[in-house]
Amino acid sequence: MPFDTDTMIFNADKCQYVITEQALINTGIFLRDRIARTRCPSPEYVINGILEDVSDMIYDFIHECNVDNEIQDYIIVNYPSARAIIERAMVKQAEYVIYNGNLYLSVDENERSKAISEESKKILGRTIKEIGTTILYLGV
Repeated sequence: MPFDTDTMIFNADKCQYVITEQALINTGIFLRDRIARTRCPSPEYVINGILEDVSDMIYDFIHECNVDNEIQDYIIVNYPSARAIIERAMVKQAEYVIYNGNLYLSVDENERSKAISEESKKILGRTIKEIGTTILYLGV
């Protein structure tokens, strides 16, 4: 059963977790302060957009690695070590997007192929202790 923390919440509409602004603050990224230095009329909209995009990126990457996405999603929701891996991968992906931009939006195919940070990929390759394999490959 999904649950929320101060650093990650479950979006029931999308059936996926999304990190919170607090997760970034915990790593020393004060996104709201950065946005405040601009003339952005709605910092909340920008922050939520980045966090939602990061979640989509990580889940899309995970789902591309396996045909049984429902099992992947079940594992993420039900196993604490999987949630920790997903949260860490999203934080690293958010850092990557903040510093490099959302490369999925690039018109350059080479840049789009680098849209997921290597650090996030490495984190997603960690073994989930409850199942003895990674979220990327479940033998299906």
